[in-house]
Amino acid sequence: MIPMQYNPPSGGLGGGFSDFDNKHASGSGGHGHSHGGNGGGHGHSHGGGGGNDHGHSHGGGGGNDHGHSHGGGHHHEEEEEKPHQHVFGGIPEVVPYLQIVTPSILESSPPMLREQYMLLLERYSTQQLKAAEHPWSGPLPYSTVLIAMEVAQQGNIKDYQGMIEKSGISTKSFLNMVDIAGNTALHYAVLKKQLVFVQYLLDNGASVDIENHTEGQTALHWACISTEPTIVHRLIDAGADPHKVDKRGYNSLLHASQYNQIHSIRLILECGVNLHSTDFAGHTALHWAAYQGHANLARFFVFKGIDINSIDDQGRTALHWACHKGHKAVVSMLCNLKADRFTTDKDANMCYDLAKSKGLQEIMDFLESKDQDEKFTSIKQYNYFWITAGCMTLLVPIVLLCTLPFVLAAPLIGIIGYFSFYTLTSKYWIPENNNPFNPTILYFSNVIWYILYIFVLAPATYSTNMVPHILINIQMWFFFVYFIKLVFMDAGAVSRYHSQESSTKEFMTALEQRKPLPLICPTCLINRPIRSKHCPSCNQCNARFDHHCIWINNCVAANNQSLFIALVFNYVTLVLSGFVITMNYFALDVNGPAWSDGRLDWIKYFYSNYTVTFFFLIYGPIVASWIGKLGLSQLLTIVFNKTTYEQIIERREMTNAHSHGHSHGGENKSFEANKDGQFSQTNINYNAYNRGKMNNVKEFLFDIKKYYYLMDLSNKVFQLSIS
Repeated sequence: MIPMQYNPPSGGLGGGFSDFDNKHASGSGGHGHSHGGNGGGHGHSHGGGGGNDHGHSHGGGGGNDHGHSHGGGHHHEEEEEKPHQHVFGGIPEVVPYLQIVTPSILESSPPMLREQYMLLLERYSTQQLKAAEHPWSGPLPYSTVLIAMEVAQQGNIKDYQGMIEKSGISTKSFLNMVDIAGNTALHYAVLKKQLVFVQYLLDNGASVDIENHTEGQTALHWACISTEPTIVHRLIDAGADPHKVDKRGYNSLLHASQYNQIHSIRLILECGVNLHSTDFAGHTALHWAAYQGHANLARFFVFKGIDINSIDDQGRTALHWACHKGHKAVVSMLCNLKADRFTTDKDANMCYDLAKSKGLQEIMDFLESKDQDEKFTSIKQYNYFWITAGCMTLLVPIVLLCTLPFVLAAPLIGIIGYFSFYTLTSKYWIPENNNPFNPTILYFSNVIWYILYIFVLAPATYSTNMVPHILINIQMWFFFVYFIKLVFMDAGAVSRYHSQESSTKEFMTALEQRKPLPLICPTCLINRPIRSKHCPSCNQCNARFDHHCIWINNCVAANNQSLFIALVFNYVTLVLSGFVITMNYFALDVNGPAWSDGRLDWIKYFYSNYTVTFFFLIYGPIVASWIGKLGLSQLLTIVFNKTTYEQIIERREMTNAHSHGHSHGGENKSFEANKDGQFSQTNINYNAYNRGKMNNVKEFLFDIKKYYYLMDLSNKVFQLSIS
């Protein structure tokens, strides 16, 4: 299918080329949108040229330029409403643009200005009728229709009621008037998210299934575009048909999928709309989410059941379109979910070919890197490989230090380490998999040292002081047992308290009762409580997520943070006890120099004669200093009731504020960035959890499980029964 160029109507700046052949542009006064710009831009245009039409375009330029133009005939929604200033001295022959003024503003204007404005409006409305692509007829002058549509966009019920009273026609007839593009007041009120006005129209007989002329779109279609799930819900309750398709074959699901409207999508699917429905070009909701760069929404559709390798009429999969548009997050997600990278479209292009044709080097490099996944036949083989690599990381330096002079061993260790690290990470490390390399190093180092302690240190020193020996054995076995438990235990799976069925029920209840809507996890397909996060490595949502720790190969969250902190400080004290034992052992050597006799001589002597023991004497405190810092950081998260992840997000937000000159939510408010199409909860004040140091500690010790089922911080929180 050859992309078609979109010639925009006057007053609205168009979106250039549409790769999906989806030029949604309307005529004058219409509502449409075009996705895609020249050379990878993203553009959509709502509206057209005259009267009170609403139009804006994102993109349309070359490359990845992003621009928008608020055209058409209404003022920017953030501008102060003011009467249009006119120059006295006659009415122009052609009125290229006219700001439509509402009755309340017009009535407050001077009589002479009001009279001239009405003359301008009549001429402007006549021009609009002459330029219309579709014939128009109505019981009222078209100038009245233009004003009525502007009032609908403003959401001014009082003005609208006044116009109905003066019209001389029935309320229902007035409500269902259409403009030259076939749009009703309900269309415009929905587009501008005028919730109260929408309800007023519905309560007074507005028809919900009137289709406009240009695109065959209903008010429900526009609601799915305008990002307001509450309005979508009210329209469907009023009888709007979510299955109805427009002239391009887009039903409500396909419209919402283009705009990342997860709440509307959940509602639409509950209303029975087919998840696998396609438009007239064969695009599924997954195709649209991938094309638009909505990574989490695309993931949601995959786990909901849309075939990840489904093809459209051009023979393209969702991965084709993500590569074509350069959406790295979507490409990464689809590849991690094993989308077929080698499917060819009708032009014999694979995904890599499309990325290459657009010069998207980052996408090309990523696709090539995915070949390393195929080096392992199973996860078990992958784990065994990295466990072996972890053991060798410890054994090789020890062997080299014991067999070669230090001046040769040290640089050799550095060279081998550098090239081994580069080779292993570039060819064998799969980023989305949990990797046992770091836990192996930490655990195996303690095993080696404990063997050294049992056979060398303990026999020589236990008679001098038994207290360190007792501590070491208790701490060491605590570490051995609980480290393994920490690696394999459940960090805080939200799924223990939520199911897909209960999540849907809670979502629908929140929608009906106008409560804050819970955010869904696109992988688990369950509602995510506040402070929870889905970990891609652990593949689950964890309550009160703190961080994912590569040293235990697991998350630190509500269920295991206390054990994690205990193990961290146990390790620090274990190293201190081992340090005391080792120094006592060195002191037994009558030929060894004292530290006070010369530090360099002391180091040379004990390194030469007790190489392995000396290695661990240095290695232990270095690791313990870093782990001790981590332990202190964990204590602060408890005292101030702010997780590590929340601190990172807040710091990122503050950095963005300084870099870009604006902040989302102020100094103490942060949000999970809506980058690459991620679902997000904006303006979350993370300091809201801080209830004072003592209360924070009490909560951590005795009330942490509430974060499995709290959906918001309001007084009316959602609580799911624990069964």
